[in-house]
Amino acid sequence: MEKKLSIILGFIVGLVFVNFDFDYSFLLEMNVDPAFVRAAVKTIGFVGALFCGLTLLFDAWKAIRSS
Repeated sequence: MEKKLSIILGFIVGLVFVNFDFDYSFLLEMNVDPAFVRAAVKTIGFVGALFCGLTLLFDAWKAIRSS
């Protein structure tokens, strides 16, 4: 049960990283281009949500096949 909860939370966090635009203006003060950071955060969120979502789907498929 704890494994499923952590996978669901990982999926939700991945969706948040992909769908919400955070304020990256503090990076301009440090002379860092926010486009690369934004792309990295969205990519990490997408990959995390993809892996967690696929894990949930395969676990559900395995449970359906075993019953």
